[in-house]
Amino acid sequence: VEENKNGGYHWVVELKETHELIGDISAVSINKKHQNCEIGYCYGSRFWGNGYATEALRKVIEFMLNDVEFHLVETKHVSINGASGKVMQKAGMKLDGKLRERRIDKKTGEIVDLVIYSITKKDLVDKVDKLLKKIDIDGIIASGSIRNLIEKENKNNFPNIISSEKPYTAVKYLLAGNVVILIDNDPFVLVLPATLNDFFTSQEDDYGKSINVTITRIIRYITLAITLLTPAIYIAVTTFNQEILPTELLIGVAAQRENVPFSTFIEALLMILAFQILRESDLKLPSFANSALSIVGALILGEAAVSAGIVSPIMIIVVAITAISSLTFVEPEFTNALRIYRILFMIGAVIFGIQGVLFSFIFMIINLVDYNFLDLPYLSPFSPPISADLKDSIVKFPTIKLKKRNRILSNNNTKNVTEE
Repeated sequence: VEENKNGGYHWVVELKETHELIGDISAVSINKKHQNCEIGYCYGSRFWGNGYATEALRKVIEFMLNDVEFHLVETKHVSINGASGKVMQKAGMKLDGKLRERRIDKKTGEIVDLVIYSITKKDLVDKVDKLLKKIDIDGIIASGSIRNLIEKENKNNFPNIISSEKPYTAVKYLLAGNVVILIDNDPFVLVLPATLNDFFTSQEDDYGKSINVTITRIIRYITLAITLLTPAIYIAVTTFNQEILPTELLIGVAAQRENVPFSTFIEALLMILAFQILRESDLKLPSFANSALSIVGALILGEAAVSAGIVSPIMIIVVAITAISSLTFVEPEFTNALRIYRILFMIGAVIFGIQGVLFSFIFMIINLVDYNFLDLPYLSPFSPPISADLKDSIVKFPTIKLKKRNRILSNNNTKNVTEE
């Protein structure tokens, strides 16, 4: 990309496979005062109808709205060129109107209208409104019903909508540029779109000192790794990769498992299933009885299983560490997603050992990197990296240094002008 003296941007477009030049696209009529510009493009006729123009236009729109931080991008085409209008519509632009008889067609000499399309960052609200208008159902019982109807649950196991009954949470995300949906007579609101990092932050983070909050968030990410990987790594090192363990520890583990009739995978699966049953009963019982029952049930069940020779003592330790780490996350949908990937890692470990755990981890990362909801990447601000948002991710900078909103969600990026 090249920025000329007048503030315009110019690109040439080439095919990925052959690097053959097929056209060009430019951002012109730059108005930095009002944060808008116009995009124009031209392609060779033999490359029409392949989606190249739409793909390039989407990328340039994304660049101008997010990187250059403009509020509005518009394009124009003559009324007899309907194909160009379809390109603009596929790129997510909306029809603004027509300028009557503003151009003379070079081929026919006919005076034609000029059709205008545009797109703004406020279109996030319009996208949510469009999702809501697609809902056609007899009745909405609660906010969870709407969440299930608009969430892309077949694309990603992790939640991309936050459900909360705290006014603080709703106000916080509204100020950040997210959309909040309120349902009449329901105490819960829906916040969208959400990213993975949103489930590692809490209300207390905004009030604590940055160094303390940073340490707490690092611990939360460590607990994510523990709850996902601990059973799988234990299965891998006891089944395939015994050379990883020190000899003394390996002999101790082998001695403990001598009388266990099940494989390590079945042993881990049974204990994780037992914990999930205890957790479900904990959620269903009244609050005055659930904690005591869970603790007593876990102690009795674990001791009885070891005494009966069904599981080894070290497996009790592995499952306990995994279970305690999962309690860091309070969002049920997030916890359920961790449960699914934990089983995936265990299957990879029992088939291929440590390599299987690595392959499963790569699969999960690819799935998360590829996923976005309402044009917000799920791994934002890590992928793609957004410098302003990285200051409030794993590491939290002092509040006085957090001056920008998420540029993908809001065109009003400045949120804090306090002098340091």
